[in-house]
Amino acid sequence: IQYSSALVKDMAGNPIQPISDLTVFNSTPQAQGYVLDTTSPKLLSFSLDLDTDIVRLTFDETISAASDVIGALTFHNSPFSSGTSVVLERERTKLSLSDDPVFSFVLLEADAIRLKADFDLGTTVNNTFATHTSALIADRYKNQVVPRNISVDAVQANSVEADATSGVLSQFDAFDFNTGTFTITFSEPVDVATFNVTFVTLQNAPVAATNFTLTG
Repeated sequence: IQYSSALVKDMAGNPIQPISDLTVFNSTPQAQGYVLDTTSPKLLSFSLDLDTDIVRLTFDETISAASDVIGALTFHNSPFSSGTSVVLERERTKLSLSDDPVFSFVLLEADAIRLKADFDLGTTVNNTFATHTSALIADRYKNQVVPRNISVDAVQANSVEADATSGVLSQFDAFDFNTGTFTITFSEPVDVATFNVTFVTLQNAPVAATNFTLTG
């Protein structure tokens, strides 16, 4: 250890004798003992943004960004086992590349779609909870995180941003005249109750005079 005379004063107001770089190897007091960190980190809070698909996990100490296993994390719409849930896949885009108490990542597209398809989960802090196993992440001393369990100590989200981005039609499969059906695929889950087929027009080219608007 080294320090300047500004560190502290004695009861008479005299500054402490400093120890500088020039004396550090000759007169610096050496630690008499060293205790490694053996305390497991704990998830304190999290935020879920379904508009950007970003999740932020906040722990009570610095964690190792290289130790995460996102497949150990589950989102629930209730702190109790009677609710619905989505278990995240292992794959994801990691945003946190350095060790820090806050770990951020981007949801896998399949996970984001499953969350957005559940109208009862991830719309407010009141229906967004998280649980995880001890495999989720570890600190820099390889202490695994304390698990959170459903119906016991599930963590409620402290911030939830609902999806505010409009979906787009991403794929259109050819019309089947034998069955009278065709398939259209969107970039995210859509509410089928709002689908209005009379707004669909079929045509023979991107810019064409021949077209037909469906009637239902």
